[in-house]
Amino acid sequence: MLPGSGCQEGMKLNIQGSSEKKFSIECEQSSQVTELKKQIAEEMSCAIENLRLIYAGRILKDEET
Repeated sequence: MLPGSGCQEGMKLNIQGSSEKKFSIECEQSSQVTELKKQIAEEMSCAIENLRLIYAGRILKDEET
């Protein structure tokens, strides 16, 4: 459980933007990519449509968890 998150299956993600800005977000393991993009867009002050999440060399699709 992440402190203060209220979720039991939580995880902390370290994010690095193309502008080298680094930050962390907390989310549930069952969160969809779209939900993560919303959190990241708020942190980076950009449009969700401009985000592309890449993990292990693979672009994550919005409907994936």
